[in-house]
Amino acid sequence: MFSNLNRLTRVLRRRTELCYNQQRSSGFIVLLPEVDPDVADKLLSVCDDLPKFSQLSTDKIFTLMGKSIVDYECVVRNTDRKLQDSPKLYPDLFEDVIDPMEKATTTFDTVCATMKTLYLGNSEFVPPNIYYTLATRAQNARNAKFFLDEVYDRCKNCDKSKLTEEQSRLVDKHVIEGRLNAIDAKPRYRSIHAFKTARLTQRMSQFRIRVEAARSQFYLTLDDPFMVRECPASLLQMMSHVGGGSCEGPWTVKLNYNIGEKFLEFCPDRNIRFIVWHAEDKAASIVEETRELANSVCLEEIRLFRHELAEITGHKNYFEQNLCTKMAGSVENIQNTLNLYLNVARPVQYDEVVQIQEFADKNNFAHPIQLWDLPYWSRKYKKDVFNFDEEMLRPFLPLDKVLNGLFGLCSRLFGLGFEEAKNVDCWHPDVRFFHVYEPNHDKPVAGFYFDPYQRKTKLKASPDEVYLTVIRNSSRIPRPLMPLTALILNLLPPSDERPCVLSFNEVNNLFYKFGHNLLYLLSKSSYSEIAGLNFVEFDASQLCGHFMTNWLYDKETFASISGHYANGQEAPPIDLDGVKKHLAGYNLCKEIFKSNMDIKMHTGRDMFWLDMGRDMWDDHFIFPLSRYFSDPVRYIDIFSGQWGAAYYSHIWSQMLAADIMQAFAEEKDVANTGARFRDTFLTFGGSCHSSEVFRRFMGRDPNPHALLKHYGLSENLNADTNDNTNPDDPKVIVTC
Repeated sequence: MFSNLNRLTRVLRRRTELCYNQQRSSGFIVLLPEVDPDVADKLLSVCDDLPKFSQLSTDKIFTLMGKSIVDYECVVRNTDRKLQDSPKLYPDLFEDVIDPMEKATTTFDTVCATMKTLYLGNSEFVPPNIYYTLATRAQNARNAKFFLDEVYDRCKNCDKSKLTEEQSRLVDKHVIEGRLNAIDAKPRYRSIHAFKTARLTQRMSQFRIRVEAARSQFYLTLDDPFMVRECPASLLQMMSHVGGGSCEGPWTVKLNYNIGEKFLEFCPDRNIRFIVWHAEDKAASIVEETRELANSVCLEEIRLFRHELAEITGHKNYFEQNLCTKMAGSVENIQNTLNLYLNVARPVQYDEVVQIQEFADKNNFAHPIQLWDLPYWSRKYKKDVFNFDEEMLRPFLPLDKVLNGLFGLCSRLFGLGFEEAKNVDCWHPDVRFFHVYEPNHDKPVAGFYFDPYQRKTKLKASPDEVYLTVIRNSSRIPRPLMPLTALILNLLPPSDERPCVLSFNEVNNLFYKFGHNLLYLLSKSSYSEIAGLNFVEFDASQLCGHFMTNWLYDKETFASISGHYANGQEAPPIDLDGVKKHLAGYNLCKEIFKSNMDIKMHTGRDMFWLDMGRDMWDDHFIFPLSRYFSDPVRYIDIFSGQWGAAYYSHIWSQMLAADIMQAFAEEKDVANTGARFRDTFLTFGGSCHSSEVFRRFMGRDPNPHALLKHYGLSENLNADTNDNTNPDDPKVIVTC
């Protein structure tokens, strides 16, 4: 058996190597669409100003994308060819090599982003089958420039002392991307790397499909109004069989679109809560009724492929390989920080659950709190103790008030101005367009579209979802371009009775995504490849998002976004600080558990994932381990997304944001501190290493205790750990 397997492996490697060598000798193979040059040029004028959405159609988008992909592939191919044929005729790395590719990239990215915006905002223009086909090919074309030997060699051997800071960062990106793609390896190993990468991509896609299919199989139909009496109208509309915004039954509970997760918060019947929770607990696992959807083997194959790819690039494991794009620096640094948090949060978790149990007991709950009970009783606890009820709060969070408050916060912090522009060509009448102004600027420095409401022609998603597309990123090649983005939400539209109103969680997600939006809008980079979030160290990529959401718990900010839609009445008094700190220990332990699982699964191959999870469970949770424990087989973000060997980044970004918030609180001068934040984090984007950006803002490395203080856990630091340091001691830092 093993000899046959080895023989098959050798054959596959040889075939892949032959394919690779053939590609290297003959260049890129592209399919040229039949396009009238005049029509194509007219369509490509979309990059000159604002996109002409009203002039686009499915056929035109397909034609435009096809030509753009071909043109871009030609630029990349010709750059590689001219450097191979006559390298001495093109001596300047930037003028002769990088700048021409940057010029092509800005046009290409704008066309791709326009297509994605229409896919999200109006699927009638870009049906899913067309979008995925073109998006996959476009992504492959875009990545091709990081596979060019001559460009890689020039970047690796260039004299960086003669470059500007952002030029040096762009060179670093080409070198890092090249190494991650095994460009340094021998041809045989490069072909193996390409083959295994293709197999890995296939397995990652299968992983997601199986989880989504397993979740979609479950449905629970309820026809007794008593069982859904506590559910809000927004949830009932999503579960109703009637449709069309009706709340009438019968109602179907599903696991997709966050319905199941939300239902657990509002279902008063414990048995039904368990049924829904248990369905999620076993989805895609080895006890899945449809065995073809079990993900265990697929998960292990993904781990294996990632490990083998890391070895080809000269690293011990996949996690070590990915540290080159992280701020943390080393696995030890990450684990030390996570252990510090776990040692504090684990004892606090016990106290938190005891509080919930006592509260439930007083309300005639005759059972010990379990994982399927926690969402329900946690919601009721927040309502009783902190006077926080998301549904009762909705009328006090109308969209226009929230948006004006968000703009006001950006003005107070960063001196920004926002002005809505009328008669802008958009893809739907609901879409609004805003210009962004910086202090002392008469002309707008950026602009963004805002598409708030659900529609039949829109990509179906949870009301909590917020999508950000970067239609045009910051670039000065060949000329300065005004950044342009689109924020696409899925909020319930206004009705005859009331305008669009948001839940607190929907406001939170809007603030979070707007933090990312600011990174793109205010970037000053000359190169789109390192503008905005591009090439920002991954564990710092959520910093601006978390920073913006932290302001929701500021009383002044909350007052600016809230007021009854009918009469402007103030929202009822809420203990925002209590809401922020509620179950902080438990929630932090959940994130640490997933982060530690991610680290262990990607730093070694000596243990099965299920054994890892079982061994680690009691160190992180006070709840008993489910007999069907299978959480990792549903970790789509890790095994089918961008969070593989990077999940700790959620905590890391929160730590950085909490440290920065502490600086705002201590320095008092919000405008001055905000200007410094704008001129560092929002201006540099990926054109400066995140560690250096943080130092330029704070004057030091991050303090890990800031996150504990932010969530009210710092008082437990000395009592529950062996660390006797002062949480406010600036010497207690994370080494970057």
